[in-house]
Amino acid sequence: MTEAEWLACDSVAKKVLMIPGSDSGRKLRLVAAAVVRHLLTLPQFEGAKRCDDVIEFAAEHPSDLEEAFALLKDRTGRGFWLTEATGYRNGKRSDPQVRQWLMHYHTEPRSLGVEFVHDIIGNPFRPVSFDPDWRSLTVLSLAQHIYDSRDFSPMPILADALQDAGCDHADILTHCRDANATHVRGCWVVDLVLGKS
Repeated sequence: MTEAEWLACDSVAKKVLMIPGSDSGRKLRLVAAAVVRHLLTLPQFEGAKRCDDVIEFAAEHPSDLEEAFALLKDRTGRGFWLTEATGYRNGKRSDPQVRQWLMHYHTEPRSLGVEFVHDIIGNPFRPVSFDPDWRSLTVLSLAQHIYDSRDFSPMPILADALQDAGCDHADILTHCRDANATHVRGCWVVDLVLGKS
């Protein structure tokens, strides 16, 4: 797959499965969490438990299976989604299971899931080297707030802080300032600032 084909592709499965380096367990689970978070806003899923929180926990704490399963048991009613989207089965972690679940994900608008992938994975054909000198106290504080709160309204302010710290990378600054961008937990810029992968 070329960069042009990847950018034009509207298949979540192809974007996640076919790009080298984009299949880390954490990133996959964060895409799954964003998908589930969106699905739970749809009327047919009104009143569902917050499965997305459990999936995010599984993404951030992949070795803590016991606590993840305790959370799974507390979220009754959507157990299938939880086991499929987190990839935890019979006490074992399975990243291929998350990829398989994403292959069968469908929602409207179709492009929304692709936007989640763009925000979390970035453009794998244009890897970004992040200069540690750009991690000023202001940059780190803003990025941590965005990550913890899922409030992405300060993204343009983060761009300004990064620029003040010496960042001149067009892809980073443009992503932060794009008023039409969809941002979710795991945003590649916020992850770069916080040193997450």
